[in-house]
Amino acid sequence: MGKRLNYFLIVSAYILGLVSCIEINTSTPTNFTLTDLRTFKQTLIQCQLDNECPFGSICGSSGVCTYGHFLCADNDNLKCVYVNTEVYDPLNDEILRIYKSQTNVVSKPILKTCNEEQAEKEICSTDKCRNGNDCYSGRCKDDVCVDNTYSIYLCKGRVDNTDNVFRCGKHNQMKCVNDNDCYDLHCNGDTGLCENSDNTTLHNEYNSYKKWKTAGIILVIFCCIILGLYFFFCGCVCCCALFD
Repeated sequence: MGKRLNYFLIVSAYILGLVSCIEINTSTPTNFTLTDLRTFKQTLIQCQLDNECPFGSICGSSGVCTYGHFLCADNDNLKCVYVNTEVYDPLNDEILRIYKSQTNVVSKPILKTCNEEQAEKEICSTDKCRNGNDCYSGRCKDDVCVDNTYSIYLCKGRVDNTDNVFRCGKHNQMKCVNDNDCYDLHCNGDTGLCENSDNTTLHNEYNSYKKWKTAGIILVIFCCIILGLYFFFCGCVCCCALFD
């Protein structure tokens, strides 16, 4: 009995070791483009299990196949990627907390993109990149994946009467004019960038940066006034001394 238990434990540990070595990516390449998803229309497919559904969809609670999240560049020469939401949260642009400590979960390419100005101010950061090939945006600057000449959109499947369609909107850190431009329907009026309304981290960091910047400007003005008064009084003293 003891030998069997030891054998079982050894085999279990070996299997767990193999599983932990299997690389899990946060995304999967597709043949879709943003135009494809914007014009996508598919008759609902009844299902009971996920394996009965097409790629990129699962069997939802209503018993029909429902498509998940895709990241797409506003450039039809570039294909969308399907986001593995079992390990990655596309709304907050981060690996789920329970997987952050696991070294076998990787982002190839890096899905998160920062606005270049926000990255320069160190308000936004991504996993370290070496070149544009490491980034879904196709652009790497100072080890950060930054925005390109085209915007990146987040698309999610939804059921519309008897059809499967997609709702798409600009992703976090993309330039926007109003809330309707953004997937999460939140365009930050201060930065002019889309952001997740539930994620206050970037907003707080931007406000902190803005406060420090304002404080710095006030300090410079104050120092200029003090120096101006100093030289003014010094000039007055010198003039009085000459006349005396």
